[in-house]
Amino acid sequence: MSSDKLVGQRAAPSAASVGVLGLFYPEGLAQLVADEFRLLGYDVVSVEAEPRPWAIGERTHGRWLSAQRMLMGAAQNFSSVRRSWFRSICRQFDGRALTCILVCHDLLNTHEVIELRRLTGAPVVIWVPDHPASWGRARFLYAGYDRVFLKDRLLVSRVQDELGLPAVYLPECFSPRHLPVPNLSALDHDTYGCDLVLAGNLYPSRVQFLDQLSAYDVKVWGNPAPVWLPLSAKVDAMLMRRYVAYEEKAKAFLCAKIVLNNLHPAEYHSVNARTFEACGVGAFQLVSWREGLNDVFKDGVEVVAYRNLREMHELIRFYLAAPEARTKIAAAARTRSAAEHTYAHRLQKILDSATTS
Repeated sequence: MSSDKLVGQRAAPSAASVGVLGLFYPEGLAQLVADEFRLLGYDVVSVEAEPRPWAIGERTHGRWLSAQRMLMGAAQNFSSVRRSWFRSICRQFDGRALTCILVCHDLLNTHEVIELRRLTGAPVVIWVPDHPASWGRARFLYAGYDRVFLKDRLLVSRVQDELGLPAVYLPECFSPRHLPVPNLSALDHDTYGCDLVLAGNLYPSRVQFLDQLSAYDVKVWGNPAPVWLPLSAKVDAMLMRRYVAYEEKAKAFLCAKIVLNNLHPAEYHSVNARTFEACGVGAFQLVSWREGLNDVFKDGVEVVAYRNLREMHELIRFYLAAPEARTKIAAAARTRSAAEHTYAHRLQKILDSATTS
């Protein structure tokens, strides 16, 4: 057992094995899940669902990765390609006694879920951490998984009531191992320091939101905008044009006065992974209000939520001038995150649910 196992994590049964099927890349769900299962003491059968993407330097360029996945998706429209792809997955699971197979991306059709269940004797479940605008083909709605884990209580209720699916509420979370709290240097403060920081993808609603922030010192970390998305000069000046992950992301959050987390409009009652990451490292966060927020953090105590632009500007001005209040709220967020919102907590819930008939 790893020495950095968190206090309160339950050890795996002796020789327990789990399967993880997905797309493995830095900060990707499958990679984080497999690593965290190993920390919990499980033998993990990790099955990569696609060839390793072309790499540029140490990081995969987002546009190359997107292009490759588009080509692979198109190729799988041919039945012979799809059969060959699935046979390679089955070979890696064949003969393994597994507690559960956790699928981390929307990959499988109905007959494929049935075959994996037959091959291993294990329940086959899927964790869908995305909001509905990113569901794509949404195969998981008809594929016959033993459990479907969704982060939005509204969607859980709807797919249970209207589709009869075995859906389970499971919010996102953070990894203390992959997002450690760093010691900050003067250089770090020079590099990452600002009034407001955002990290993530650029899409139309976020760009429109950024247009409202020209009065502040803002840094936006993430991959470049899509070529089709026009940017104003004031938004372009905010962009760092660099993806930050792991310790570097923690530095970006902690060196800013406020982590500003504007949620995608399709986060109906849910919050995103950034909510848990910022809280997990002990950063002060101002986040879009959602009905499900108080399920995971207390508004005004562990995070601060805004309901419209007017309120957002009022709260920004207030908390920029209130460092002690920011520090108190950030500390409470970090304590709550470690106690309730790590991958260890989520994976234990998945296993408990998956192995209960």
